[in-house]
Amino acid sequence: MQYYFQDFIREANKRNLQYLGDAALSTMYLHNLPPKVVEKLKSLNDIVRTEQYMDFITNRRFRMTLLCHQNVALNRTVDNADIKKFNMLFKIRPEKPLNEIKIEDPLEVAKFYFNYNTEANVSTTSPLMKAVLYSFSENLNNPLSFDQVVEIAAKKLSADKKEAIAAEFLNNAMRMVFQGYMNITLESHIKMKLDKPKVSKIVASQVAETNNLWVTNNMHEVVGINIFEKYALRYMNGKNTKTQILDHIFKHIESKDLNLSQDGKNVEDPKVFTKDIETFLDQTITKAATNALFE
Repeated sequence: MQYYFQDFIREANKRNLQYLGDAALSTMYLHNLPPKVVEKLKSLNDIVRTEQYMDFITNRRFRMTLLCHQNVALNRTVDNADIKKFNMLFKIRPEKPLNEIKIEDPLEVAKFYFNYNTEANVSTTSPLMKAVLYSFSENLNNPLSFDQVVEIAAKKLSADKKEAIAAEFLNNAMRMVFQGYMNITLESHIKMKLDKPKVSKIVASQVAETNNLWVTNNMHEVVGINIFEKYALRYMNGKNTKTQILDHIFKHIESKDLNLSQDGKNVEDPKVFTKDIETFLDQTITKAATNALFE
């Protein structure tokens, strides 16, 4: 028996509930579809029927429906300025590091890959938007407010252009949300103490009690780790400094729990590679921070 979205809402209505929206705003945005389809669906003037047809068109098989009581007055009008009520997450990675582009050159294109998919990307020649996008790429899993984005982006340009950055970003931000590129949240930026890093409780449990070479981050995503990272993360409990974490790692190397090798041979004196191990630890802390593994 087929059970459609309209049937679900009809049953919800019987229980004094009404359709509020979808958890993913981009799935409700008509203009993500071809113009002729948009024109036809607009004539329906019924959000439930419209989204039912959108499900058919996009072959959607799973919904994340939000309901509310029927006595709640709904206002689905969205203004660009509404973006300032939320914090934003934009998971993009630059094609080139910031130091390899001329950010203020209006002719140079800066490309950013969406999430981890090199086939999906956003690009811009605008120096202002380049600064904004690089700001997000440096804060992959840290929600930023509108003002924080403007503040971080302004530091990437030579002149004070905060007002210009704010105006251009405001003109584009909500559209990027509706297109499914950027997410909005009420969660705030995590102020991490990297001198004594502390992983979340679930990460601490996973690295200590399982054999998995992956952990679950604060965004409920799976993040792969290697064996060195697995040991290092064990001691990121908010109490150990980097020096103390290194001491623990060296003890594991000395007890042969963690092996170092060079040219296929085990290294007998790990102290020879102290600088390399320090670098690995710094890289592990950076990876944990950018992948939302810390509290």
